[in-house]
Amino acid sequence: ESDTGNMRFSIRWKILILFAGTLLVAAAVNLALIRQVVRNDYKTALDTELMAYGNNLASQLSRITDLGIKVEEIDQFDHLCREIAFKNENILEAMVVDAAGTILFHNNSSLHGRRLDNESIADALRGRTACVVSIRQQPYSMYYAVLPHSGPGKDSTYGIVISAPAEIIDARVRNLIWKCNMIFVIAFGITALLLLLGLNTFLTAPLSRILGTIQTLVRSRNLRERVRVHSRDEIGQLAGAFNQMLEDLQQSTTSIENLNREVETRRRAEQQAQLA
Repeated sequence: ESDTGNMRFSIRWKILILFAGTLLVAAAVNLALIRQVVRNDYKTALDTELMAYGNNLASQLSRITDLGIKVEEIDQFDHLCREIAFKNENILEAMVVDAAGTILFHNNSSLHGRRLDNESIADALRGRTACVVSIRQQPYSMYYAVLPHSGPGKDSTYGIVISAPAEIIDARVRNLIWKCNMIFVIAFGITALLLLLGLNTFLTAPLSRILGTIQTLVRSRNLRERVRVHSRDEIGQLAGAFNQMLEDLQQSTTSIENLNREVETRRRAEQQAQLA
């Protein structure tokens, strides 16, 4: 009985471990692909979001400069920058800078007069094309949406800059991966349970019946024993072949026994004839 249990445990868990290993590798590759695809999608969404807020701020600035007012002469434009940063927790900075990168307006008024000394932002301002640049700086990386702005005289001497930390994307990706992992764990548990039930029904239980019949046959020498497995798969074919072998062996044994009895009967008859 212990041998049967050990074999059943061994086959079942070997198949389950193989299944789990294959599933884990497939899940790891799938999550890696999802991570890359989702990161790109989130990056595109964040770029669009930054550009939308930048365009909103640029529209507000254009309404004023179209009246012929110079950017340097605008009063209380900081509150619009603060409003944009306040409405979206992802936005870290909303500002207006001049061609040299000096901050004219900012959601944090204490930064007025400071300079954005970054070549990527300067290149974006000189390029006169709205774009999003990625800048790696300690302790984290940042995304900057840069929108050149034409003041009076149509000189592109100003720019709207909206920034957000790159950690936003990492946090969103981690959150999605965590949810995917939870779903995977639940799905794996259910699948493993169903697999164990299937293995027990279609593999280990029929094999155990075959092994039990063999052990009974060894102990009792009763060739009338048969394996009660009626499936049409390979296990059923194995059980059928084993039953056929037992039937053939039983017939052969019966024939031999009948032959031995006949020989013994003739021998006794001959002995009695000689005594007579």
